[in-house]
Amino acid sequence: MRNLPAEPSRGPASAESDALQLPSGAAVAVGLVVPIGERTGGAARLDLRPGRRPGVQPLVRCTAVEITVLGKSPAMPDAGGANSGYLVTEDGFKLLLECGTGVFAQLRTVCEPPAVDVLLITHMHADHFADLLPYGHALAYPYRDSGRRPRLLLPPGGRQPLLQIAELFGMGYPIDGVFDVEEYDPDEVAAVGPFTVRHSEVPHYVRTWACELSDPQGGRFTFGADCAPNQGLVEFAGDTDLLMLEATEEVVPDVPEGDVRGHMTAREAGEMASQAGANRLALTHFSDLLDPQVVIREGQAGFGRPVELVQAGARFRV
Repeated sequence: MRNLPAEPSRGPASAESDALQLPSGAAVAVGLVVPIGERTGGAARLDLRPGRRPGVQPLVRCTAVEITVLGKSPAMPDAGGANSGYLVTEDGFKLLLECGTGVFAQLRTVCEPPAVDVLLITHMHADHFADLLPYGHALAYPYRDSGRRPRLLLPPGGRQPLLQIAELFGMGYPIDGVFDVEEYDPDEVAAVGPFTVRHSEVPHYVRTWACELSDPQGGRFTFGADCAPNQGLVEFAGDTDLLMLEATEEVVPDVPEGDVRGHMTAREAGEMASQAGANRLALTHFSDLLDPQVVIREGQAGFGRPVELVQAGARFRV
C-alpha cells in the first residue's frame, strides 16, 4: 500500500474545492473532489448471469486503498448532503464504513448495491446506520435475483435493535435475510477481505468503537467514529497513515456544565492526531453551518501542520 497525498483537484472537481475559500497562506490539502455521479458515468452495470460473480470494476485499478466519501454530515445532514458513509476499496473489494441517512442514494451512483462485500457500523445512531433499511429493501426486491447477501458487521448489541426497527417500520422482509448479519467482537483482530480490522471503544453517548483498516503491506487507515477527546484513541491510532476524526463542535463546545461530552472540536482533533503521531489528518462530521476556514484554522492549530477536509465526493488514498 502506498502512502500518497490527496490528489490535486482537476476538471469539474476544481470548482467545489475552490469553494472552500481557504484562509490566506493556509497550506491545506483537500481530498480530490469529484461529483459522485460523474466518477463512473452513473451506476455501473451488475453482471447477474448464471455462474458469474456479481460485481463491478473498481473505481481505480491500483493497489492503494481508496476511500470515497459518500457523506460526512453530522446528525443534521448538510443541505443536499448525506450523513456518514465511506466506501473503502482495494483491488475490487468494497467495504462500506457507516450507512447513515442519504448514504444509500449516493452509493448507487458509484456501484450497484449487491456489489458491496461488507458493511461496517461503528455505533447505533441513526446518522450512522439508518440507510440500512432502504439498502435492505433494494436487496429484498429490485436485486433479489443477484444471489448476494453482503456481510453486515454491527457493534455489540446492535443486531436486535436493528431487527426491531425494521419490523416496526413494516419493511416486509427480515433484515437478516438480505444481509449476513453479525456482531463483531471488538477485542478481536479480524480479517475482512484484504483488510485487517481492529477496534477501540471511544466515549460517546452510546457505546461506540473506532476502527482501523490495514492491508498486508502495512498501510493503516484509522477512523475515530464519533467521540469526545480521549487518550485511548490517541494510543490506538499511533503512527497511523491516515487518521479521520470528527470535528463536530464549534470552537467553544456548546456543552452545559456537568454534561457528558460525545464530540470534539477541530482543534481537539488536531491535538489528538499530533499526540498520536499520525501522518495525515482528515476532519469530518462537521456541519455546513460551520465556517470551513475556521475548521481548517483550528485543526491546523492543534495538529501543527496541514490538515485535510472531508467533503462529499472526495477521495483519499492511503
